[in-house]
This record gives sequence, structure tokens and C-alpha cells, in this order.
Amino acid sequence: MNLTPYTTTLTNEAKRRGIRVTLVNADPELPVFDLSRDGVTVRCFNALTDRVGAATFHLVNNKSACHKWLARHRIPVPSQHRFADGHLDDALAFLRDHAPVVVKPCMQWGGRGISSSAWPASTPIRIWSRR
Repeated sequence: MNLTPYTTTLTNEAKRRGIRVTLVNADPELPVFDLSRDGVTVRCFNALTDRVGAATFHLVNNKSACHKWLARHRIPVPSQHRFADGHLDDALAFLRDHAPVVVKPCMQWGGRGISSSAWPASTPIRIWSRR
């Protein structure tokens, strides 16, 4: 069964520690599982649990909000900039100053939609989509 790397890592470690793992939904797109030990069960979705509040989920899901929160609390974060469609000059300026870069969608978490490369500033940018 192909589950996400997060789910596989968490469930393997839980089993190693003697925690019972029950897959509620084994779909790799929606990996929901229960971790149980000593009569206590926690429902999980990837690295999130049912004990994560809405504010924490928002920070996990929104990279821009998370970046601002971490920086405000003096936790080191890499340079980040959001680019609007059609503003290639802004993207090229950021790339010249910060290559290599990792490109991530703002509103997803985990490895979805991530692209990385070490483009030198003189190399034309190729834009692609991973599905």
C-alpha cells in the first residue's frame, strides 16, 4: 500500500514503540489512521492529529502565515516571497539573489506541488506543473 511518507514514517515509528495503528482510510490522498495505547486513541491525518486546533491547522496549511508567525517569534526562516501571476521580473530578481530555490504552493502542506532547482541567474526559467 502506498501511503504518504509522513504516514509511513509515523505509523512505522508508532508500531516500533508498541502503539497500535489502525488505518481508517488507506487512500494515499486521504491517509487517516488511529494510534491507540493504554485505552487512549488519537485520530491522525498525515502528521496532524484530532488534537490540533484550527489555528495550528491554518499555520500548517498556509506557508505565508506560518513564515510570518515563525519570524515574529524569532525562529529562523529562509527568505520567502510570494509572486503574482504575470510578474516574472519580481521572480527573476528574487531568484538572482536567492538561488537555489524551492518553489511551493502557499496553501498546501507536505510535498504537494513542490519544485526545486539550482538555476543560475543566466539560465532561462522553465515553468512546469507536477501532478
